Amino acid sequence: MNVPHSSCVCLVCTHHSGRPGPAGIPDPWSRGAGVREASVVVLAPEELRRVRGVLYLCGLRGEDLAEAIQDVQLRLLERAPEDIRSAVAWACAVAGRLAVDRHRRAGTRARLTERLRVLTPTTSRDPDVALEVSVRAAIATLPADLRAVVVLRYYADLEVDAMASALDVPSGTVKSRLHRAQQRLRACLGEQG
Repeated sequence: MNVPHSSCVCLVCTHHSGRPGPAGIPDPWSRGAGVREASVVVLAPEELRRVRGVLYLCGLRGEDLAEAIQDVQLRLLERAPEDIRSAVAWACAVAGRLAVDRHRRAGTRARLTERLRVLTPTTSRDPDVALEVSVRAAIATLPADLRAVVVLRYYADLEVDAMASALDVPSGTVKSRLHRAQQRLRACLGEQG
């Protein structure tokens, strides 16, 4: 069946190139795949290896490397200029910038994590600070439904009826959740009775 290119809408089209693939998109394993056809640029496997090499030499490994390769391909599809002369050169330049961005974000994340570690006292000489840290950690271990009633009761200072309307549950459910949350917090904080 020979269908003209303009009327083909199938996703797996074999009547244009003789090989399976979306209509108008070049087969990435054919020769000259790095050229623009129907406003789409696809890199050949050897060109992808060059992009992978750039990312690897820029220090990306493992999952970061795989994600960065996908990001380069996505940017190539979305943002490549119309008058691109060398798709692989453009992709390698993008890969270098993506690697720098990933390293910058990782450095920022490491600095923020270190600041949080320093600012969050694990052991404190001030009993009020130590208690606050312990209570926050214990509340964080509660399931979401129990944590919600604790926060609404003790931080927002709502009554049972107001919590019930805010959570859209009966007041008996709020009371039982609050009771279960208090039991778990006592057990977690080591209090008796």
